[in-house]
Amino acid sequence: IKAWQDAGFSVRSSVNKTISLERQTQIMAGLLCFLGVILGASLSPYFYLVSGFIGLGLVFAGISGWCGMAKFLSKMPWNH
Repeated sequence: IKAWQDAGFSVRSSVNKTISLERQTQIMAGLLCFLGVILGASLSPYFYLVSGFIGLGLVFAGISGWCGMAKFLSKMPWNH
């Protein structure tokens, strides 16, 4: 793109801004925890494991600095 601009050609910029990867991860983790609690209370207590798994993943991400959910979300088409 830089070479294209240097050659004098115009470049259109997108005005659509994506949400930061950190915020996307927080939204997804919160949504999955909430969903696990709602489903656990209404359908089966086994759904509480979803919330527990997400919580454990957040602890692991905080300790290790590696977050699988963030890696997954970074591969989504809107993040390219």
